[in-house]
Amino acid sequence: MSAARTCFVSFAWLAGLATGAACTAQSTTSGTDGGAGGDAAATVSPEAGSTPDGGTNADGSAGPPTKPATCLAIFDCVAGCNSDQPCADACVQSAPPDAQTQAVALAQCNSDANCNDDACLQSQCSPSLDACVQGGMPAPGQPIDGSVPAGVVPPQLVGTWAYAAWGSSTTFTFSADGTGTYTFATTGDVAGCTSTSAETDKGNAVFADTSFTFYATEVDDSVFMCGTKSSMVQPPTEVVFDYTYDAQNDELDVIQQMGPGCPYSTDADRSFYCRSPLKRQP
Repeated sequence: MSAARTCFVSFAWLAGLATGAACTAQSTTSGTDGGAGGDAAATVSPEAGSTPDGGTNADGSAGPPTKPATCLAIFDCVAGCNSDQPCADACVQSAPPDAQTQAVALAQCNSDANCNDDACLQSQCSPSLDACVQGGMPAPGQPIDGSVPAGVVPPQLVGTWAYAAWGSSTTFTFSADGTGTYTFATTGDVAGCTSTSAETDKGNAVFADTSFTFYATEVDDSVFMCGTKSSMVQPPTEVVFDYTYDAQNDELDVIQQMGPGCPYSTDADRSFYCRSPLKRQP
């Protein structure tokens, strides 16, 4: 039985189907073109030793402080469990309900169709595969109301900042003139079908004491699914983030405020699903 096939049996078990071993398939974080040499996201290394509870790894080191928030991220999380069933179950159970539903639906379809490659998955499970990949795309922000203000970026935050875990990566680039780029990408390997969904926003960043608003005047969505790429231009939006800057360690912690892209009302949930502990990139 292939590694990808084993992964799906594990998810089917969670849906009440036959039990199986946890997934040992490989998945990677890549750029927005779904392969090596993509945009800034491709240069970000995932957190080593990711654990589904965001706690500690087997060697006692700290795991990433976030949880898998998308369908593709669930598959990436399970891929790191090394055939540990409780770990695989935790990957699914710690994700939001919509991501769980998408992952289990795709797993069940794959199991029913007895797929072992991406051609079968695309022909037999296209709706479920589309839902899983599209589920990784950020929800649109709020429409920009009025004119876009000039950007204001503190000198100590100028540069590129990034974080990657669970197959997802977040990258901000802030320039001294107040302009910037915000990229979110999520990648997973499902039965040999490597898929990436990504959004790249360009515009102005306006920082205040504890929050900043990113006014995206250019919004580009792209999907790379099993070797096929599609893209779409979206309307301008604005997104608000809370932030803290640790000057001693030169680290930028960002949490998206409640809104279409982060539909969680509690601080705990926003910290789990909408947080990016960013590190400065060379």
